Amino acid sequence: MSALAPIGKGYRRILIGGAIVCTAAALVGQFRFGSSLYLYKDLKNEAGAFEGSMTVVSAFLMVVAAVYSFRCSEVLRRRDARTARGFAGFAALLVFLAMDELVMFHEWVASKLEAHGVWKPLGIDQDAYVFAVYGVIGAWTLFLMRGPLLRHRAAATLLVGMVACAVGSEAVDFVPWEPLSATQKTWLGPLEEGLKTMATLFGALYAHALLGAVEREVPGNATLS
Repeated sequence: MSALAPIGKGYRRILIGGAIVCTAAALVGQFRFGSSLYLYKDLKNEAGAFEGSMTVVSAFLMVVAAVYSFRCSEVLRRRDARTARGFAGFAALLVFLAMDELVMFHEWVASKLEAHGVWKPLGIDQDAYVFAVYGVIGAWTLFLMRGPLLRHRAAATLLVGMVACAVGSEAVDFVPWEPLSATQKTWLGPLEEGLKTMATLFGALYAHALLGAVEREVPGNATLS
């Protein structure tokens, strides 16, 4: 049986608050500042007030999840070195994804691939290749981490929420961007980024819950409160 208590009201309140913030950021950015708080200069060739600020929030949440994951690695290192390496690798991937979120690494790679005429799979932008690499690395680290993930299933709703929001964000991202109208870009862009931000929030909370459970099951470790 999992040592992790079922997801309580505290997490649910944070998630509801996060959803409200994500929605408000899209509306306030568009109607108050005239620019998206989720995107940098994808829609207009001029900077706007607080433009890109929610992208920074998303990156911050990835770093938070990475810290919790690395702590899991430290706790498990002597007991299960293989699983610990999985957590450490996942933490490293999250830090790199946070960097990608801020410096737009996958967009840069996609532009280089496009310039060299690399085939677009099913008409999808070439950044699909970058995401495929991320996916393979993530799947491998999750495979190594599967023991604790399966033992502590009480937080599965957080994991399902993270995956659902991430898949939703990618589904919107795979919509061909160039043919869209200005209105479609105005709303689909924040929708993609808002779902991504919610995915990172779900992920940070899941990593927090999982760390508490891992610390409780390993003697000599203080429980994260």
